Amino acid sequence: MYRKQNIGLLISLGALIALTVMVYVFQQHENDVDKNLFKVTDLTLVDRIELKGKSDTIELAFDGVRWKVNGKPADADMVQVLMATLAQAEPRRPMPKLLRDSTAAALAEKGVRVSVFAGTQPVLTFFAGGNQQKTEAIFLKQGEAIPYSVIIPGYRVYVSGIFEVGETGWLNRRIFNFNWRNFKSLNVIFPSTGDSFEVSYDGTMFSIPGIKTDTAKLNTFLDQVSLLEADQLVNNEPLRDSLASVQPAVTLQAATLAGEVFLLSVYTKPGTGTAYGLTEAAPVAVFDQRKVNPLVQRKAWFTLK
Repeated sequence: MYRKQNIGLLISLGALIALTVMVYVFQQHENDVDKNLFKVTDLTLVDRIELKGKSDTIELAFDGVRWKVNGKPADADMVQVLMATLAQAEPRRPMPKLLRDSTAAALAEKGVRVSVFAGTQPVLTFFAGGNQQKTEAIFLKQGEAIPYSVIIPGYRVYVSGIFEVGETGWLNRRIFNFNWRNFKSLNVIFPSTGDSFEVSYDGTMFSIPGIKTDTAKLNTFLDQVSLLEADQLVNNEPLRDSLASVQPAVTLQAATLAGEVFLLSVYTKPGTGTAYGLTEAAPVAVFDQRKVNPLVQRKAWFTLK
């Protein structure tokens, strides 16, 4: 009797072991994903990336010299983050079977379609999105049925975030995008015309015509102008209209030998710690007040004592 019970137990144990092995093998196969599924073989060939969301489309394109976003200069650091994401993002695991159809439908409806091109040839297209808390990134390769949870190994980041950035987040925040080898002149215009002045370059040094110029002060000032970056660019038509209706604290107009003109009107609001700037582009530039204070310098300040 005991012998039959033992044999029965051994058979049951054997069946459980076999079942466990089968489940383990199945799970290993299920989680054996291609780490290169969402990677581009050679990113150096990529010259255009299209990010198509539910409400807008962003096109990043390399013109042979620089990257542009919808035809305007793009932030080089942002482009670098995008390329690093495309180089390092890896699928961690496929979504559970019961959630695949609903997840794929949600990505197609609310996600961002990322299309990567080399010349006219598309080299990779996928949908990027995530969970409601924006803590888990999920990708779905175009033409396939299985969405994947995606990570960048070694980092705790929401990988899809870079694809969800709006146009203003991609714009170059540097205001005066020129170098001194191409510099022609800088006009500093105050509401009181007596304080306005022009900075010129004679091929060897910068100076302000009409005064004995303190070149140390002027060179420092020009460096601050050339390196000026907005902390943020915002699309806010009411704010732009409101600023345009009042006099700026100062307007800076830089011209290059190539005929380009860069314009910035600065609006300061004492006590707020924030200043605003209007350029010819639509977004309003937002600055920490301390960044623009050195730019509001009157002509007399540059006179050599």
